[in-house]
Amino acid sequence: MIACNLCGSSSHVLLFEHELLSGPLVQCIECGLVCVDISRSRELIQDHQAHEERNEAYAREITIAQGKLHVKLDLEHAERNNKRFNFAGRIKLINNEWARPRESIQLLEVGCGEGLFLEEAKRYGYTVIGVEPNERSSNFARKVLGLNVFTQTLAEAEIDPDSIDIVVSLHVIEHLLDPSGTVSEIRKILRKGGLLAIETPNIDSLPYKILGKKWRQLIPVHYYFFSKKTIVALLEKNGFVVSRIVNVGNRVSVQFFLNRLERLSPKPARLLSMLARWLRLEQRMFYLNPLDLMLVFARKAR
Repeated sequence: MIACNLCGSSSHVLLFEHELLSGPLVQCIECGLVCVDISRSRELIQDHQAHEERNEAYAREITIAQGKLHVKLDLEHAERNNKRFNFAGRIKLINNEWARPRESIQLLEVGCGEGLFLEEAKRYGYTVIGVEPNERSSNFARKVLGLNVFTQTLAEAEIDPDSIDIVVSLHVIEHLLDPSGTVSEIRKILRKGGLLAIETPNIDSLPYKILGKKWRQLIPVHYYFFSKKTIVALLEKNGFVVSRIVNVGNRVSVQFFLNRLERLSPKPARLLSMLARWLRLEQRMFYLNPLDLMLVFARKAR
């Protein structure tokens, strides 16, 4: 059994086994942090792996996840404009929290993927940097979008201490094998009073309580599941003061929503997809707040 990433305890209770997760889901008896027992995990991507080996592991992981989650690549690409719209909304929330001039402000995104968020942040006046260990994604950010992105983990990138004003990490912390270690690295590179924004699923949410094992966030690439209580404890442990937690949603197309619904209830989702096609509603956009995503703002305290 692994030691808890938050409190160090080795006392866990088994919540359940799940076919989509990379191991059994357990909860720390001492602090309540929920995670996959990675000591029994079927496959992990380790930071110490060689570059080529890690890229092969990413490709293998993505293929497995896409197959299990009914992912349609053409649909994912078609949603890019909605993603940009949603990222612009996140940036407005960050602007409100930062409440200072944005010129010459260094904003770093940890796990920036293809760079769509950084692209929007740059339009809003930030000087942007990204780290993304997945070579395919980071190459897109660099070569297609022209962004300053490193194909590395945060630790490998060796960002200068006390050099960054804002760090953003959207749907990354739940994928990490050592969330506490990464938050500690973030604290080192942030200036005193610097802002950290983390978006992650909330396991203490109503959707999880209602759906249980059918909750949409229980997928192969997720290892840690935070509540408001445990994410605050993790940040405070690493020298941050949490200032605000916001429930956030996204604009999506009808066809994208039905694709995600297929994970929960395949047959009804397919029937609804046929109906949406017949009514020509597939491309219709709407805003959805599922009440299980939290955007957490914190300041470096020391």
